[in-house]
Amino acid sequence: MNVVRVSRWNRDPRPIPLAPLAWVGVGTLFVESWKRTVLSMLADVRKVCEQGKVWDMEFPIVELMGQDESTGWVEKHLHPNGLKCPRCGADRQQGRVLRQTGQSRLRVYGCRCGATYNLYTGTVLAQQHLRPAQVVLLLRGIFKGAPTAALSQELGVGYAALLTLRHELQAQAEQLQPKDALPDRQTESDEMFQNAGEKRQAAS
Repeated sequence: MNVVRVSRWNRDPRPIPLAPLAWVGVGTLFVESWKRTVLSMLADVRKVCEQGKVWDMEFPIVELMGQDESTGWVEKHLHPNGLKCPRCGADRQQGRVLRQTGQSRLRVYGCRCGATYNLYTGTVLAQQHLRPAQVVLLLRGIFKGAPTAALSQELGVGYAALLTLRHELQAQAEQLQPKDALPDRQTESDEMFQNAGEKRQAAS
C-alpha cells in the first residue's frame, strides 16, 4: 500500500511506501511528533516577532516532568538513608500506604507505632503542598539565581508563599555552610551573594 505526496515545487506525485513505517519504533514516532510540535511553536514565535508583537509564552514544564522520577530525586536528597518513620525510625516497608495527598500527590504512610508521615514530614517542605516536580524546579531556580516572580509563574505557586519558602531554604543552607574561610586568594563577585537574582522592592 502506498500514499501519494505532492511536491510543493513541481507538483509531481511521488509515491511513498508505508511498509517501512512498521519498522519504526514507538520512541522514534514520539520524537518525530515532538519535533513537529516544537517546530510549529517556533514558527508561531517567528510569525509574532515579524509582526512586531510582544508575546509571553509559558511552557508547562512541571507537567512534562515525571512524578516518580521527581519523587525519587527529592527522597534521595531529603532522606539519603531512606524514608523512615519520624517517631520510631522504622523503614516505610514496615508500615503501609494509607492514602495519597490531593495537591502534592504524596503517599501518606502509616507506621506500626501509630505515626503517619510522608516525604516532606520533618523538613522545611512540610505543609507546603508542592509536588515533587515543583520542588525540583524550585531548587534548580534558586541555585541559578532566578527571580521569585519568574519561579512563581513557572511553578504556578503564589509569590508570597514561594518567597517565604525560598528564605527558609536559604536560611537552612546558610546554617550548613562551612565556617572556614575560602582557600582561594581570589573570589568572583557572584560567589559572595546568596540571593543573586532576587530583586528587592523599592522603599515607598
